Amino acid sequence: MKKCSRCKTIKPFNAFSFCKANKDGYQGWCQPCINETRRKPPEPQEVVEQRKAEQRQIKLEKKRLYYLANKEKHAANMAENYQRNKTEVKQRVAEWKKQNVAKVNANCMKRHAKKLNATPSWLTEDDHWLIEEVYDLARLRSHMFGFIWHVDHVIPLQGKNVCGLHVPYNLQVIPSSENCSKRNQFES
Repeated sequence: MKKCSRCKTIKPFNAFSFCKANKDGYQGWCQPCINETRRKPPEPQEVVEQRKAEQRQIKLEKKRLYYLANKEKHAANMAENYQRNKTEVKQRVAEWKKQNVAKVNANCMKRHAKKLNATPSWLTEDDHWLIEEVYDLARLRSHMFGFIWHVDHVIPLQGKNVCGLHVPYNLQVIPSSENCSKRNQFES
């Protein structure tokens, strides 16, 4: 005699299927319980899709919370991975840019429009000359030092919390590696 773990009734051994994995050599569920679960009609496709979507959302939320709790660790891992695979990453980015020319152009034009909107009309000729000089300084430093220098906006034009202006006193010339690691962030 054996107790079915599903219906909790005690039945003779011949009511159970064989299973070598269990100690007693029989399945945990009796044959009528197994047959009952097999006879259930399949769930409608909408229900299955909805459950999958809910599970995806839960998984994404867990990932987001983990990322928020481990931001510094994630950033360090990303930087380390980039340094280890610099050439591969650059090739991947170049390939992505070739395949997504429209997106690249849209982003460039968006930034250009932001820059135009961030350039105030009250700038004088001297201010425009100073802006040109800053860009010329970046070009000269790149030529002199042998690595690329960028003109950076101290307060980003497209910042998350604050947006700066395209004016001479908001510009600085810094190495490209420093500018790229800054990523549109403003730290007061």
